[in-house]
Amino acid sequence: MTDFNKIRYRAVIEFLTLENVPPQQIHNRMTVVYCECASTYAMVKCWAAEFRQGRSSLRDEPRSGRPSEAVCEENCRAVENTVLQNRRVSVQLIANAVGISTGCVKTILRKHLLMRKVCARWVPQMLDQKMKDCGCELSSENLKLMQLDWNLFVKRIVTGDETWIHHYDPGSKQQSMRWKHASSPSPQKFKVQASAGKIMYTIIWTLKVYC
Repeated sequence: MTDFNKIRYRAVIEFLTLENVPPQQIHNRMTVVYCECASTYAMVKCWAAEFRQGRSSLRDEPRSGRPSEAVCEENCRAVENTVLQNRRVSVQLIANAVGISTGCVKTILRKHLLMRKVCARWVPQMLDQKMKDCGCELSSENLKLMQLDWNLFVKRIVTGDETWIHHYDPGSKQQSMRWKHASSPSPQKFKVQASAGKIMYTIIWTLKVYC
């Protein structure tokens, strides 16, 4: 992106920010007008915050040391597109695809795109409404029996649990890590069985003691 386009886009952000337009709406409007050439949401949010704090200059502040030409808006957009195509992509693969160093990729992801890599959260298997109704009905019946005669109810309980021990485990949470924006919801992953080869492990409890 040329310096002229940067100044032009920042002027639009400044104008709309002074009209109290939220950054998300500013980004949406710029995307409609400028399409793929529009600034990223992270850039819009960053400059909107600067203008709300009283900044009036549209140009970059002078920096000490060697300028980083790799951390530019074109590369920010390229990194974001690469991540959106594959949320599990590694930093090294992003660097290879965009043609910049891994350090620049990390800077773009964390400081400009506000993205971080997180693990998927394990959740129970999906239950349909019929399964939920059945569980609720059985729980209500047990509650009635308990209220009629607690001692008899406890003595009649025979409970247990069972689980499959697989020949190898499903993919770990670490293997399911993926990139997300700070405002995006955390990813979820259903527990699945990984292999056909398995052994049933069963445990049964009862109040009555058998000699």
